[in-house]
Amino acid sequence: MSDLRKNAKGLLKLFRIVPVLAWGISAVTLGVGLALYRTGWNSLRISYLFLLIFIVSMFQGLASHAINDVYDWCSGTDQHSKGILSGGTSVIKNKMLDVNQLKVIAGVALVLGIGGGLYLVWVRGIFILALLVIGIWSTIAYTMPPVQLAYRPLVGEWLGAWPAMAACTWGTFFVLTGTLTPYATAGGVLHATFSVAWLMQHHLPDIEADLLASPRKVTTVAFVSLKWGKIYTRYLVMGYFFLLALMGLCFGLLYNRAFLISVVFGFVCIWLAHNTNTSNIEHITLRQVGMIALSIGHAFSLALVFAFRLF
Repeated sequence: MSDLRKNAKGLLKLFRIVPVLAWGISAVTLGVGLALYRTGWNSLRISYLFLLIFIVSMFQGLASHAINDVYDWCSGTDQHSKGILSGGTSVIKNKMLDVNQLKVIAGVALVLGIGGGLYLVWVRGIFILALLVIGIWSTIAYTMPPVQLAYRPLVGEWLGAWPAMAACTWGTFFVLTGTLTPYATAGGVLHATFSVAWLMQHHLPDIEADLLASPRKVTTVAFVSLKWGKIYTRYLVMGYFFLLALMGLCFGLLYNRAFLISVVFGFVCIWLAHNTNTSNIEHITLRQVGMIALSIGHAFSLALVFAFRLF
């Protein structure tokens, strides 16, 4: 296989369409549905929609994945990982792309994503700049030194992943409507919380590898495993999904009963987490696939309910 063809395959593998769909694209879709509820179908600017998806693809699909691959490989956690869906994209391990190429990809993707974001700042206002800064921060700070949020318990998901997902939904809504409503804020909060909840399941197969890394990657589940034992990590995942269900109940009572959908999705995922064999990677992965599918279904269900005013 020629080097160019190998690099092209590596670029496609790096993108990881399923996580991008479950996180960024689902966030944009939810923002669109919430916007249609407020202003109707006339608010749907296709050009803005494509630009939003492009920005998400640059930040999450390429820049974030490239940065994560570089620094998780250099720390050693991806080299020790036995995960099926976790442990990076394996483009370095399979010699599809090297560290220097990944750094170039991350830099170019960041520049393109920032360029698209600044255009939206110009046409839609300064609020988009704040959300753009959140996106840049999350992309860089999650695994890049010296911050490396993912290498510390709690802050990885709450200061890294969660703000980026909420910002995607809020930004989409604001770009399409020019405002931000309480129910749009609630939608972003719910999707972001769902995303970090299944992220905890995603980290389970890598606990041993993460703790062998240098610097040590002490994710929240790794911290729980060190403190109380690996079997108790399922309760952390369950707790995050219970938080999702509780938020859905509160938002359903306060803003729109459509948010009660989140309660149902949350409890299904609690069941999946409770029935996870935390010592079996295949079992963890199968449950994670279910959670990812439910995450996408949750965002798209809410989007459809709001867009067509079904409640």
